[in-house]
Amino acid sequence: MKRDDLFKTEFGDFVIKSKLGRGKSGDSYLAYFQNEKYVIKVMHDENVSYYKWNQSKLRDEVSSYKTLSKLKINIPKLHYVDYKNNYLIKDFINGKVASQIIAEGCLLENTIKDLFALSNHLQKHKLNIDYFPNNFVISNEKLFYIDYELNAYDEKWNLENWGIYYWLNTDGFSNFLKTNDAKFINADIEKGIPIKEPFRDKVKSLIQKYSENWNG
Repeated sequence: MKRDDLFKTEFGDFVIKSKLGRGKSGDSYLAYFQNEKYVIKVMHDENVSYYKWNQSKLRDEVSSYKTLSKLKINIPKLHYVDYKNNYLIKDFINGKVASQIIAEGCLLENTIKDLFALSNHLQKHKLNIDYFPNNFVISNEKLFYIDYELNAYDEKWNLENWGIYYWLNTDGFSNFLKTNDAKFINADIEKGIPIKEPFRDKVKSLIQKYSENWNG
């Protein structure tokens, strides 16, 4: 889809304004409907070597949304799901994507604190989310998880062992956003493993300061 294309739904036409990005499960677009901003996420059939879905991609997202909502996580409201045409429509959160803030070297300590608070809460329920910075927006200094991906807790993919390393890699994200080349942020691109070595001391310090569940 391209700018000003009409995306037809049973309750009206949405006007596509831009493509927001491509994730593991789908392509997301900024769209307008009756002068309001929304995100339309259309699922694709691309596989990811290091990730498996439980059901269909769309059904997994809807199931995860329900769980995240019950846990009172800051997420965009889900408005509509079309299983036949394989897409969903949710709120657009006005703010700045965390990856851009990281690349600019403007990440606040309070955001890191909120990120660990979110992780602590989810770990108590034996759950992981996708802590990759593209999945978060900071709006009025409030942290929003704009994806719906949710998984059973696995230490390998938690914040302390995985996600936080991306949040600390300012130079890597600056280059990644310019080139879209994951070598600047990943030590192993195929396995989705972040570059860790330069950040281990800082990560250890943050864990000691903010993590409630860490036994490492």
